[in-house]
This record gives sequence, C-alpha cells and structure tokens, in this order.
Amino acid sequence: MGTIVGTRSPLFYKSVRGGLPAVLDTSKYTGNIFFVDSNAAGASDTAGYGWGPDNPFATIDYAIGQCTANQGDVILVLPGHAETLAAEIAVDKAGISIIGLGKGSAAPQLTVNFVGDGINISTASALIENLLFNEATAAATSNINVAAANAIIRGVRMDQGANDVDAITVTAAGELFTAEDCTVFVTANGPDCWIKFEGVVDRPIIRRNDVLGSDGTNAYDDGVFDFFLQAVTNPLIYDNRFGDGNAAVTVFANGGNVVGEVIGPNSYAALATNADNTGVTLASFAADSITAAAIAANAIDAGSIAADAITAAKIAAGAIDIATFAADCLTGGFLKANVESVTANAIAAAAINADAITNAKVADNTLAAEQFALSAGEKTTDGVVVTRATAALPQTTSVAIFTVTGLVLLKRIVGYVTTGVGAVANATKLKANPTGVGATTDLCSTVDVNNAVAASYFQITGTFANAMIKTVDIPIAKQQAAEIVISPGTIEVDCAGNDGGGGRVSWSVTYVPLESGAGIVAA
Repeated sequence: MGTIVGTRSPLFYKSVRGGLPAVLDTSKYTGNIFFVDSNAAGASDTAGYGWGPDNPFATIDYAIGQCTANQGDVILVLPGHAETLAAEIAVDKAGISIIGLGKGSAAPQLTVNFVGDGINISTASALIENLLFNEATAAATSNINVAAANAIIRGVRMDQGANDVDAITVTAAGELFTAEDCTVFVTANGPDCWIKFEGVVDRPIIRRNDVLGSDGTNAYDDGVFDFFLQAVTNPLIYDNRFGDGNAAVTVFANGGNVVGEVIGPNSYAALATNADNTGVTLASFAADSITAAAIAANAIDAGSIAADAITAAKIAAGAIDIATFAADCLTGGFLKANVESVTANAIAAAAINADAITNAKVADNTLAAEQFALSAGEKTTDGVVVTRATAALPQTTSVAIFTVTGLVLLKRIVGYVTTGVGAVANATKLKANPTGVGATTDLCSTVDVNNAVAASYFQITGTFANAMIKTVDIPIAKQQAAEIVISPGTIEVDCAGNDGGGGRVSWSVTYVPLESGAGIVAA
C-alpha cells in the first residue's frame, strides 16, 4: 500500500498576546505583525499593545522599537492613521516592513513639522509602502532619507510644498535603493527635486512612478532627479511618467558624472525635458552635441529628436517624411567617425532643399557623397566641389591630381598657387587620361607658369585649343565656357619645366555625376 504524502500549506495558526488568534500566510509574514492606528480608542504606545487593530500602537516610531531585526517583522499602519512629526522616525531595525493600509486619502498620513528627515532609514532591507506625506509645515530636509542598502520605497505619495526642498535623499550608504509605483506632486514654489543623490550610489532602481513636476507655475528648481554631480553608477530609470503641469520641468539635473546608466523608456509631457529612448542615455545630452557614444546601432528613432530639432526652415516641404527613415536607417556603422559633432547649426536651411534627400537616394542605408553639402564632397548649385590639398608641381613630367570614377560632367577646374613657382620656363597644361581604350587628351594648350606668384589662379575655358588662363591676385570671373564629359581615369597636370619643386598649387574641381556611383576624388 502506498504512502500518502501531504502538501504543506503556507498558512500558519498563530496565537496573539492580548488578542484573537490569527492565521497568517508565512510566505509573506515570517515575523511578528504590529498594528498602528492613532485614531483607535484603545491606541497606546505601551508594552502589550500593538498586537491587533483594536489595541494598536499610536505611533510608527514606537512600533519600530518593538520589532526584532532580520526576522521579517511587519508594521501595518491602519487607514486614517495620521502623525505630525516633531522628530524623525528612525528605521533602525533591519529587514522590517512598514505598510500602510487604505486607498487615496484614507492612506496613513505623515506631516513633517521640524527641520530634519521625516523618516531616516539607517539599517538594511527596509520596506516603506503606501504612506502619504503631506506638505511639510517646517523646513524639512527630506520626507525619507535613505542611509542603508536595499531600501524599498513603494507606492508612497508625496505632496511637495514650499517646505519640501528634497522629498527623498539618498546617501552613499543607500546602495541598491528602489523607488517604485510612487506618486509625486509639486504644489507650491520651493521644491528643488524629488530624489537627490548625496553620495556615490550603485544600482538604484526607479520605475513606474508618476511625477507631476510643477503646480502649473512653479516647477522643480533643479529637476525631478538631482544627481548632485555624484558618480552614481548603473542607475535604472524606466517606465516612469513625468508631467509638467504646464510649466517647463527638467527631469535630470547635474548628471554629468553618472556612469553606466540605463534610462528609458519613460513618458514625458510636452514641457518635461530630457526625453529618452533605448540607447540614448543621460550622459548623451551634452549642450549642443550628439556624440558617437550616444548613438548606438539603430538607437535613434522618432522619439530621440526633440520637437524643434528639425525645423520647417531646415527641411523644405515633403523633403523628409516618416517613410524616409527606415527602422535602421541611422546606424553606428553609417554615421562613423564624423558623428562626434552634430550641432544645432550643423545643417543649414540651404543644405537641404526640397529634393535633396529622397526615398530614392536613401536606399540600403546609403547616402552618396554628392547628396551632402559643406564637406569633402561639397554640393553647390553647380555640382559637387572636390579640393586637392596643395602640393608641388611635377618636374618635367605629368602627375594625376584627380581620380575619376564613372562618367562625370566637368564644369570647372581651378588651380590656386600657394607658394610661388620658380623663375624657370615651365609650359603647363591639364589633360585627361582615361583607363579605357581612349587616348590621353589635352584639356587645354600650355601656358608658361614661369615665376607665377602666390595667389595666382589657373583655369581652362573648356575649348581644348585654348591656352590655360593665368591670372594674379584678384577675384576672377568664371572662365570655363564649355563643359566637358570626362571618362573614368585621371585628370593630370603636365609641366615641361623644373623649378626644383618649389612651386605649390591647390586644385579644385566642380562636377556633376552623369551615372550612379560616378564621382571625382583627389588623387
């Protein structure tokens, strides 16, 4: 015959001194349970009380004194309980829980009426849940000060009035602090922040809270969170909702030394700043920059761009729409090294015209150089401008100064003398040297650049038989009357003379690509 094995119930029958026996769920309540209710007729801060709701303690502080550390003692604060605090409540028994019962205005209420911390958590693993802090009636330093590890503040409501400068303060001892499911209201001018970090704290978790950071006129003087320039490490701040009450509210203040933060996703009202998205963290928001570190792969989406970051003046009608930005259109690989300094003025209105960036141009995460302005491939109304750094003229030979890929339309080429050419006969011309079957072709006939001084210019007319034009030190009109189609290959400068390499010239071309992928780069 088999053996019948029973299943153990978590319910435990417990006799209570001075009260009726209770059946407890030991999965939640492993230690003693004490009751606090200032409104009960039988309430007293006296030994033998506190074991039931009919003979409760009158104050939370006295109940804490009856607890035993690290056995899971619980203090149940009954609906309607109210205390005006003339001194701090010292949570100095490790592992205890202070749980308020009652909803809304029936939740237990505390009013700080002295200069100090309403509750000071000085031992580890304390839980404070479902209490309501009214506006302080004296200059309180905090509603709750966290000065021990693993503290949890859950479901607490705080009304911050003129005397509530900082609602929660966290010292360096407050490691692994958690604030969750709380509700916070600014009700007057005076509050600096909701949570202030007064020391280096590791791994605080702040989640699922609702914070209304102004009363419609007066907002936090610092921010919802004041990191106080402390090197707080690995904070997790997510699933919070930050309201503005129709006044501008800063969410994160003094966070320049924060390390390893994960911030977001959070919800922000229109005037609550520091809106975040996954991959964009607190340290990313320097004054005018989006840094390479701030842009992780695929980390920029619509929520990452503030309402006025791209204005109508910068983008002509229809130029950039939602369809233009595919899910992974901006990636770390695409932005690469030049992403370090994208400032507010980096994209001028003229840089993006009605058809400058189109769906056809944005394919496979690629924007070709000719679509961009004011860079190594500068786009003007004439075409793309490419400049070759100044270099010595070749000595009785020719040398490539530009490389051509695909078919391009050469609209202009200019040489600018940066160091005077030596006093020696030097017949100089430009020519195109294709990589295909065609022959090398002179783009002009020669001009003697003997003794050409610095600030001289060289140009061509576009007619191959005409000599290259040389002018000196004055603004010059556009000289190339005819445009030239250049095949893949090189554009070369040919010098008959030898000035010992003293003369130096910077060359610039303006061109238009005639086929996809075509372009000119400095050789």
